[in-house]
Amino acid sequence: MTEEQKQILLDLEVKEEEMQNYYFSEDKGLFTPSYDKDNNMIKTGEEVYKDYIDSMNNPVTPQPTADEILRAKLIQDNANMQLQLAQQQQINSSLLTQIAKLGGTQ
Repeated sequence: MTEEQKQILLDLEVKEEEMQNYYFSEDKGLFTPSYDKDNNMIKTGEEVYKDYIDSMNNPVTPQPTADEILRAKLIQDNANMQLQLAQQQQINSSLLTQIAKLGGTQ
């Protein structure tokens, strides 16, 4: 840790015995330790930094919710029904044309 970094931590009122748990990245970012609800340190600043880099390099792709999956299925089903309806209308139109050519209904 450089003197400049140490002074930054002193200005932030970090106790000297805790300074080794803080981490300055190469781009001068400061990563602080992570604590649990009982104020026990669970990760050092460097571990927090590594987790940050890992999450930047391997972003989590959110999975669709059950509602989103259902909505997509309903949209797909609706599109399929619309297609079937259009096909049936075309068949009906062809049948009516053929009936008309044969002389219509008696």
